[in-house]
Amino acid sequence: MAENDEVRFESPRLDSMILAYAVQNLSFFLKIKTYMDMRSSKGKSYFYDKKYQIVFNILCGHYDEFKRIAPINNVLLKIDQNKGLKADANLKLFVENIARDAYEDDLTKLDLDDVEKQTIDFLKQAKFYEAIIESTDDIRNRNFPSAMSRIEKSLRINFDRDLGTSILDLDKIFSKLRELDKELKLPVQGFVNFCNEIDGGFHPKELYVFASTPGVGKTLTLGNIALSLFLDGKKVLVYTFETSMERLMMRYFCNLIEKRKTEIIIDDGEAAKNELQERFKKYQDQGKKGDLIVKEYNAHEVCSNDLMANILDLNFYQSFKPDAIIVDYIGIMNSNERLDKANSFTYYKTVTEELRNIAKTMYVPVLTACQINREGMGDRGGTKSLLTAKNVSESRGIHDTADVFITINQRPEDRKLNKLILFFDKNRNQRSSVAIDYTVDYDTMRMTENGAAYPKNF
Repeated sequence: MAENDEVRFESPRLDSMILAYAVQNLSFFLKIKTYMDMRSSKGKSYFYDKKYQIVFNILCGHYDEFKRIAPINNVLLKIDQNKGLKADANLKLFVENIARDAYEDDLTKLDLDDVEKQTIDFLKQAKFYEAIIESTDDIRNRNFPSAMSRIEKSLRINFDRDLGTSILDLDKIFSKLRELDKELKLPVQGFVNFCNEIDGGFHPKELYVFASTPGVGKTLTLGNIALSLFLDGKKVLVYTFETSMERLMMRYFCNLIEKRKTEIIIDDGEAAKNELQERFKKYQDQGKKGDLIVKEYNAHEVCSNDLMANILDLNFYQSFKPDAIIVDYIGIMNSNERLDKANSFTYYKTVTEELRNIAKTMYVPVLTACQINREGMGDRGGTKSLLTAKNVSESRGIHDTADVFITINQRPEDRKLNKLILFFDKNRNQRSSVAIDYTVDYDTMRMTENGAAYPKNF
């Protein structure tokens, strides 16, 4: 760290290496331009010697206008026209010599991989430091989502060296295909046929959305999946915005020990508590290390940055890293930037993209839900036949972003039979327009799959 709390390269030699690489390699220049263009920050420099920043700023201005690296004569012309340099002939001469050396340096004498590594390492440190300094007011005002967003952004700096894959490179492609088949996926016991339709289970970095009319089965379905993953030894993080933590835990307990709510709370629940403790002891004796954490927030008060902050806190304070995240539900979340809801498509697409970014950042599947509008509701309650994306009340922005979009259907006649139908309206992993039937025991909140998926036409 330099004077005035400015962060700069630690060596003047690194200055010359970076500038030489930038003027002779457009790719490298474009990678660092986003972070090192200081034309709008008067006097600021990441270069150890600020004279190098003058030359780099000239390169940035020329590229913005002509979309190419400036020839040396154009750079010298800009130096000659610089009002600040005209007043100091010696300073002007130094800057001109820096520019000439950059264009004449022999890059074959440099380890360019090391130059890139040192540059990206420095930029990450610099941006992280600046993010903390700039977040001081946010932290003081308890605006933690804004501070978290700024810090997260500083950590995403990366120079991508992957140039893509040729279709002719069969060895590489088939190696990747084998990796894809072995890719981490979370199968769910009790949802075997469902998982068959999503390539074997829930996949990291993907967003799964369950849609239904109010009261039909969003929380029920998400809860059954959460418990099944937990019982399989996975760590599950559940966010609830509508159903209270207490009520959700009661549902989980009913499911786990197959008892009604009224049976659980008899005698202050001591019998049920003992039964659960015994169940969990056997679970741990089997070597299972799963956990299920429920975090409650108020509806319309939480955004993805809030969730990410909680995830990081859990990891820091409890060493808890989730294998799957369940968000109940996306329709009552805010956007990170507190966007205007007037354009519902843009608003909910943004909210959905932000939630999907958590799946990518944490390398886990994220499951959530959304609401079906009144057109999807039957005259006598329940749903009309099978529902599709056109019935989503929060706009198609959610549907368009989701990797898999499932509607939860229950017509009045299905309710009498304790039956639910999950319909794959959109499925990037395999086929769409198929349905799977489930039987629900509402006393214990358990779902049971009734067979393989079957095609369903409208």
